[in-house]
Amino acid sequence: RNWAEGKTRFLEEMKTKVDIKKQLSAISPEPVRGYVVPFAMGGGTGSSFSSAFIEYIKTNTKEHATIATFGLMPEFGWDPVIFEAAAINIVMNLEYQIKYSDCSILVSNKALRQLAHQHDKKLQKIPSIIDDLPKEHEVGWKDYKGMNLIAANTISMFISSFARETEWDMSNYRTWLATKKPKFAIPWIMPVSPSESQWGKDMLTSTKNNTMEDILNKIGKKEDALLFDIDENDIRNNGSSRDSCCVLVKVKGEFDIKEREAIKRIIKDKFNIEESRMIFVKIPIMDGEQASIAVLVNTKAIGPKILEIAKEAEESWDGYKDEYGRWGLSTEEFKQGLMDVVHQFS
Repeated sequence: RNWAEGKTRFLEEMKTKVDIKKQLSAISPEPVRGYVVPFAMGGGTGSSFSSAFIEYIKTNTKEHATIATFGLMPEFGWDPVIFEAAAINIVMNLEYQIKYSDCSILVSNKALRQLAHQHDKKLQKIPSIIDDLPKEHEVGWKDYKGMNLIAANTISMFISSFARETEWDMSNYRTWLATKKPKFAIPWIMPVSPSESQWGKDMLTSTKNNTMEDILNKIGKKEDALLFDIDENDIRNNGSSRDSCCVLVKVKGEFDIKEREAIKRIIKDKFNIEESRMIFVKIPIMDGEQASIAVLVNTKAIGPKILEIAKEAEESWDGYKDEYGRWGLSTEEFKQGLMDVVHQFS
């Protein structure tokens, strides 16, 4: 549960037990241009390891790699995290994303859990790597299958956006978010999950299953969702005139003026984001692939959710400072992290 302990131990292992430079060079003989790092943020392990890793990449290597982070916020009262300690962990993890991540995306477990329950029948039909786990490893994993598939569907869209490097790469994401507050985007995805018939005959032979028309029909049927504990009314009412979004589009056929205007109208109506603040990225699609759109929404409206956690972290610090201090996190460093997070989300 201790972010400072996890971070210290992970860095120590990288220095003494693992030749991390050798491992990174084994991934790619060429310098690695970027990393996508997904992690859970409430406990000590996922958030502390990811913090140590992204700090290491930015400060200890010669690679000029850019980093995208997908941080998964816990659902208090459901996920097995201790509220006060988790709040401290989240603040420090956000601080490290502010310092070292070029594109930060937040997803909430509460939204994933509700959506997995809502789409349970469809999700159960989709094959997953965990279907083949031996019985003794099944505990807990099966419960998260649907949530993982929804999150993976979103992450795959983000990664697909690099399929045409001449048109789009991480530097564009970095530029988009560089001057923004809060500098953290939340995904609006449609459809919520992959199609169970992806790569099947009906996908390959249908002329409508992977088009813009198909996507618009899915939005009409409420097959879209925000993957954060917030709704469109919050964004419309509590967002800022500087809210923006990056629209990742994977559809077959035309995506020209008519199609752009259709999705612009939906985004404007849903989130009250100005057209001039929308960026569109067209992603190549294969014949059997499902059409998808992922909108990364950068909105001030998520601020109150984060500031509530920051307040809890501040009020809890005195009770935990000795435990965190033993592993190298001083009160001064925590207070600085807290100030940076509050400034970013205010």
